[in-house]
Amino acid sequence: MGERSGVLIRGVLPLSECARRDLVQRDDILLAIDGQPIADDGTFAVGQQERLSFQHLIHLKFDGQTVRLRLLRDGDELTVDVPVHPQHRMVPTTTYDVPQVGNPRPASPLRLYRPCSPWSRADPQPQR
Repeated sequence: MGERSGVLIRGVLPLSECARRDLVQRDDILLAIDGQPIADDGTFAVGQQERLSFQHLIHLKFDGQTVRLRLLRDGDELTVDVPVHPQHRMVPTTTYDVPQVGNPRPASPLRLYRPCSPWSRADPQPQR
């Protein structure tokens, strides 16, 4: 097996289509999004010296489009197409007593908490 990098998925939003269709599971390891390899710190390469958060790849999508995720689950690599949709908040956001309306960009149905849990190349099993 060659060198791999990725981040541990710590949870999936329970009301998302991703969870309802069981596309992604807790403790999967996210290896790539739309063909872009994801590093252990949750970033991908842009050019030769720059890196951006994996969330940028999701924010580029419009409501209803899909992102292709390459995952590692129980030692097997698999590829899934996950639809992205804006996540509606159950409690409205308020900034300086002004209600914030709308969500201009789709959000990821995945919860990879910052800092992301790196997947160690030396340990084939993710730490729980």
